[in-house]
Amino acid sequence: MKHYYHLVLVFIFIFGCSTVKAQLSILNSSVNEYNISAKGLLEVSVMNPQHDVQVILDGKIFNAQNEVIMDVTSNPFVLKKGINNTAQLNVSIASVNYTGNDQSNYIKTSHTLPSGKFRYCAI
Repeated sequence: MKHYYHLVLVFIFIFGCSTVKAQLSILNSSVNEYNISAKGLLEVSVMNPQHDVQVILDGKIFNAQNEVIMDVTSNPFVLKKGINNTAQLNVSIASVNYTGNDQSNYIKTSHTLPSGKFRYCAI
């Protein structure tokens, strides 16, 4: 019987202390390889099925060696319930970081991608 009460207390603790977090989905993103900009890395369409939520968006470009060569972070902003296009939300930039290697310096000065394979990620 004592074991039963401990089990009930554990379940009450688990379910009583849980929190609900919004499940956001990035539906679409498009990076123009001939016009790389901090703002452009943060232009995505996001689905928010829950209530309004404050978020920070991070956009990264990786080279073929999986090294981050450009990292852009937004200031906090609010995503409304439904589909949100960040280009229309006036998202402001908190930071832009370049790694300092040849590829990142090329992007920084020319705003285009050098030849090679690259991966883009928005989170």
